Amino acid sequence: MNNDILTSKSDSKLLEFCKNIPHLNQSLNVNIITEYRVEIDQNLFKQALLDLNHKHESLSHLYQKVEDEFLRFPNLKINESDFFTFIDLSYDPEPLQYFDIEYQEHTQREFDLMIEPGARFILFKLSEKHYRGLLVGHHLICDYISGIIFIQSISEHYDRLLNGTDLLNE
Repeated sequence: MNNDILTSKSDSKLLEFCKNIPHLNQSLNVNIITEYRVEIDQNLFKQALLDLNHKHESLSHLYQKVEDEFLRFPNLKINESDFFTFIDLSYDPEPLQYFDIEYQEHTQREFDLMIEPGARFILFKLSEKHYRGLLVGHHLICDYISGIIFIQSISEHYDRLLNGTDLLNE
């Protein structure tokens, strides 16, 4: 497993630094872990994530396998809860141990693109000012580079929402 530090070129206060783990498991998922060393408003973070998801939509469509090819259903959308999950581990004396368990569970779980989105984002609260985000993307939907760009975009949009300057649709 390779650990890289991604530094943001933006002025994002949320994206203090990212620890990205480019790792393809047996199901070819792209897994990216992001460290956030600030207090996060989980509802605002969810809004930033869903805003970007609705704008790009590639992560939120369902697919059907026809012969050996996946075809997108443009009118079928996923439930928000299938795309974003918040898990509070801050109450536990060993939150990193539970994060490791959750990481294994989420990264090893196979995708079924006919009933769930091609990516999922889990925000873990480890303490008041320590969060981890986990983006798990199916290799047909999300590659490592687009995953990093998506995470940077979430952080930048979160900052705009936090400051009351939502420029996403402009």
